[in-house]
Amino acid sequence: MNSSKTALLQRAQHQAPSTTAATRAMAALRSFLDSHAFREIYPLIAGDALFCADRTAALATVRDLALPYRMMLELFALHEPVERSDLSPALEGVVAALSQLDLLVVTETLVSTNGWVVAPVLGGLLMTGAPPTYGPGAGVGAAAYVGPDSVRLAACLPDATGKRVLDLGCGSGIQGLLGVRGAREVVCTDIEERSVQLTELNAMLNRCAHPVRVLAGDCFDPVDDEQFDLIVTLPPYVPTVAGSAARSTVASGPDGLDVLRRVLRGAHRHLSPGGELFARCQLLCDDQGPLVTREFNQLQGLDCRLVLSHWHPLQPYILELASSLATHGSPSSLSELMAAYGTSLRGLGATGVCTALICLRRPFEGRPMEHRQRWSGAGRIEVLGRAPSATPLAGVRRMQGVEIHQDPTVRAVTGLGSTPLLLDGATAALLGAVDGSRTIRQVAAQAWGVPEGAGQADLEDQALVRLAHLERAGVVAITA
Repeated sequence: MNSSKTALLQRAQHQAPSTTAATRAMAALRSFLDSHAFREIYPLIAGDALFCADRTAALATVRDLALPYRMMLELFALHEPVERSDLSPALEGVVAALSQLDLLVVTETLVSTNGWVVAPVLGGLLMTGAPPTYGPGAGVGAAAYVGPDSVRLAACLPDATGKRVLDLGCGSGIQGLLGVRGAREVVCTDIEERSVQLTELNAMLNRCAHPVRVLAGDCFDPVDDEQFDLIVTLPPYVPTVAGSAARSTVASGPDGLDVLRRVLRGAHRHLSPGGELFARCQLLCDDQGPLVTREFNQLQGLDCRLVLSHWHPLQPYILELASSLATHGSPSSLSELMAAYGTSLRGLGATGVCTALICLRRPFEGRPMEHRQRWSGAGRIEVLGRAPSATPLAGVRRMQGVEIHQDPTVRAVTGLGSTPLLLDGATAALLGAVDGSRTIRQVAAQAWGVPEGAGQADLEDQALVRLAHLERAGVVAITA
């Protein structure tokens, strides 16, 4: 290892003594949240979700709470500035401690978090970047937003008792801190300085019982020739095209596999005999399955298992991806992004996308390997099953009293009294195309465009699945 890398790792390694300002600040924050029942009150604004679906409605809800509880939720859960003059003595101490670490922005009149929120997750408390629906984040945590995929991955990991674990691309540390309790040691790595800082703070906030090291660096670089019993990662998987301006924390080349390829190729060297790697990501598929299966043929000495779910045809995915990038800073327009992604992804042979759990295992010496791929529903989860050919031609109308609210940060929300529904870009486009006169096939074509070549039946089935979800929510009615 060269001297510059050694120096970097020594600076980044998590060895924070209990007397540091960071440790005191995290202890003060945890004490305040626990004494004010943060975990018990949080469902008032988020229900069973990781974050609240409608921040405006949540802010209106918490205004009826007693002052310390309202300020706790506004400041730490909803990324909302609070008045300095209203701070309780207990909260003043927390604000002072967090301000020393530049985690809060304090003016003469207001206090706000520097781009982060706290969410109760998997029995712990996680400081994470403010989610996109709360508005543009800045400062600490902006590059370490925890999404549902992170929680699902942490929840499905095998028992880590006594194991040496690597959390590769740790973000805010959910896998290595909360998903592998009982581990002998956990090493968390990330290329983003903010992610490294946030993981260190979360280790203190959760008073992790297992030893934790946090290292800065790219992919496996920080761990050199070390080996682990368990490696867990949620790699960047968003495909890129010219003008997309996707952040490096999510972008991974034209097919979305650049980072995953590096992880797969480095797995054998960093897995102990009997060790396993778990990765969760979204994968482009052609008619034979995920494009990543081509990479499996080049893996030497590893068992492979691929578990697939949530298959979607390509056209709604392109619209959703382009809508998100156009909303969050891409210099290209929505139509330009859709055209560029359509050309690029279809040029790769992609016909859809799926969510996947990739499991690699390094067998013990002398034991036979088995190379296997396990498919769920032949790689396509038909939520409602393939409908009879007449069904997708049925009509659909919007229910009376439903309003669509367009917002640059959330794309579309339907107003349903006290139960607003947050929609992804592709579903929002479908709802926008419902005018009472079109069949479901016509609604899909209007919203997503007519796909080139094969895939019309898949597109109609996907439209039916999404519209059936809206029907169950009371937003539309599907007619025969």
